[in-house]
Amino acid sequence: MQAKPPCQLCPFAPALPLWIAPDFEALMNIAVFPGTFDPVTLGHMDIIRRAARLFDRVIVAVAASPSKKPLFSLEKRVEIIEKCTSELENVSAMGFSGMLVDFLAEHKATVLIRGVRTVADYDYEMQLTGMYRIAVPDLEIVMLPSNGNLSFISSTLVREIIIHKGNAQPFVPEPVVEAIKECLWSDNWQQRLQMQSQPAPHGQCPGAQTQKPTSGVGFCVLVLRCVAAAGCAAAGQPVVQPPGSRLCSR
Repeated sequence: MQAKPPCQLCPFAPALPLWIAPDFEALMNIAVFPGTFDPVTLGHMDIIRRAARLFDRVIVAVAASPSKKPLFSLEKRVEIIEKCTSELENVSAMGFSGMLVDFLAEHKATVLIRGVRTVADYDYEMQLTGMYRIAVPDLEIVMLPSNGNLSFISSTLVREIIIHKGNAQPFVPEPVVEAIKECLWSDNWQQRLQMQSQPAPHGQCPGAQTQKPTSGVGFCVLVLRCVAAAGCAAAGQPVVQPPGSRLCSR
């Protein structure tokens, strides 16, 4: 341990040990809010702001999720969230492509934040909680219910609106609207839209599947697709639909 030299005013005073600063990062409550955020919605932002008031540091972990064929690239989604949280000093956004438990360990997170919109969400999160308890025994899982006026918003619905060239502004923060306008005419963006949409089989309503929707979100998506199909048919335009993935994919 280093020591201060004897006091010049009093040469007979004993040397005093230097004060060692504690590791403040180890004392902080670091929370991680994971998700695909394709795109981030007003519901997500509500959870992030509330979490920022509860914990010393909040990391918004943006998953690459290539299997979901996201509209926005990982880099763009991280950039959008950074713009949305610029006024929150203790919030940062990071992308990751591996397992969430590894991300939690790497950043020494002690809390995992999950947003809950419906009863179906709660059941799903309870199943995940059991898995996390085994993988990370010391991890605390905090479920934050959505505000009632935002509980109906989901990234799935917003993507449907964007694909059908609707107005998503009432459901997303301003940086998302700016990103849509910025990317709208780029070749890469058009390719992503083509990946998200394909011709509907003859005589079949877009979104009609044998699988029953498991939540109100899935039902809303089905209704939205049917309305869009009716509008296209009335205008004499070809009908398009997103690929046959789960209606309620998260």
